[in-house]
Amino acid sequence: MTPTRVLVIGPDDHAYAIAELARKRFPDLQLTPCTYDDEVDAPKVFADNWRHHNVAVFTGPAPYYSATDVHGQPIPAVFVPFTGATLVRALFEIVRSTGEVPGVTIDSVDRKGVDDTLLELDIDPSVAELLEYQHTPSRAKIVEFHGSAQREGRASWALTGLRSAYEQLSSEGYRVRRIEPPVATWMSTLSRARDRGRLWIAKRHQLVTVLVQIDPLPSNGDEASVRDDVARLAIALDSHPVELGDGRYLLFTTRGMVEDHWNGGLYSAALTTFPTVWPHGARAHVGVGIGFSARQAHEHGKQALARGRAQATGGVFVIDSDKTFTGPIGSEDPSRFALRSTSPIVRTYAQACELGTGQMERVLTALTRTGSDAFSTNEIAPLLQMTPRNTRRILAKLEAAGLIELVGSEQVHLRGRPRRVYRSQLPNALSEGESTQNEVTA
Repeated sequence: MTPTRVLVIGPDDHAYAIAELARKRFPDLQLTPCTYDDEVDAPKVFADNWRHHNVAVFTGPAPYYSATDVHGQPIPAVFVPFTGATLVRALFEIVRSTGEVPGVTIDSVDRKGVDDTLLELDIDPSVAELLEYQHTPSRAKIVEFHGSAQREGRASWALTGLRSAYEQLSSEGYRVRRIEPPVATWMSTLSRARDRGRLWIAKRHQLVTVLVQIDPLPSNGDEASVRDDVARLAIALDSHPVELGDGRYLLFTTRGMVEDHWNGGLYSAALTTFPTVWPHGARAHVGVGIGFSARQAHEHGKQALARGRAQATGGVFVIDSDKTFTGPIGSEDPSRFALRSTSPIVRTYAQACELGTGQMERVLTALTRTGSDAFSTNEIAPLLQMTPRNTRRILAKLEAAGLIELVGSEQVHLRGRPRRVYRSQLPNALSEGESTQNEVTA
């Protein structure tokens, strides 16, 4: 399996500690630590390094919110949370050094996490004053919150999750401890990053079909300009145009290639800037189909083109893998709505499993794309664009509906419960009724 490339952003001690943990416990992850001296630098670090990675891990909420508020999430991103468990070590160190639990001020942890942890340690929650906030306030505000409490005698110690705040409070003579997530929290964050990264990789490899229809056919003197524009579109999408005749062209590419030309969403600048009207009066309709298989992408492309031509205005029209229609893209008010499945077989199975028709189509397509009679939940989950946990729920619904059969189990080599093995007799409703017979390992 191709390693999931993970960008780790945070102060050097936490970033390198997470990278070392991943090296020992998550060999399928390829981590690149990118560090900063101050949290305000997180947006620039993220912007300069997110390309060529599948997911980003921020070592805390402060760098995560500051970076994603500025740049959004061009790749999936998660952060290491500061839960109540992060307080235990710092509180223990204070009690060991002072022999008592003095008043403390706390940031980065929510109220419930603080109260639950203090009650579990048999400490009166009233000793803690909490800086509650959404996202992350400035370092200056955090330092002032802790400093004023000690200057006014309301607290004796500060507990902060922000390294820059910790360093400033220490340098100014305040009593402060830095709260740090336990290893278990780091591991759960890496697990989430692995799942998000795998889903991202699978999504970027979705197939895209681009169908171009020119109406009316250009005259002999104008055909060259049309071909040149189609050729430029193909180069931008790393594709090769196939001329089908009668003013029609076909291109194949991937979703990742389209998204690499990011322009406010899924659609690439190459598509949004493709000319829809030429000086000689010819008008272009472009149907873009995205799917989990070449067949599905081609069908979606044909449907998008047909719906676009019905509007007679020209432009680019898209049907995504979840059967969402959008178009014309780039216009001020594009239409956007969900298409319903027209396959009675898919609808029947979807009702039996209590799934949506789009989700049922995804299941059927995934079963035909495994390339093996047996596969694990972790292997089929990216095909479904779901986490392993949600994939197991889907398989349980298929079993309850009698669409798959439990045929055995296998013991994993490392830790973990035995994997259940299923056999499916589901016809592939997306391939005109061709039957498939696969074994599924959950």
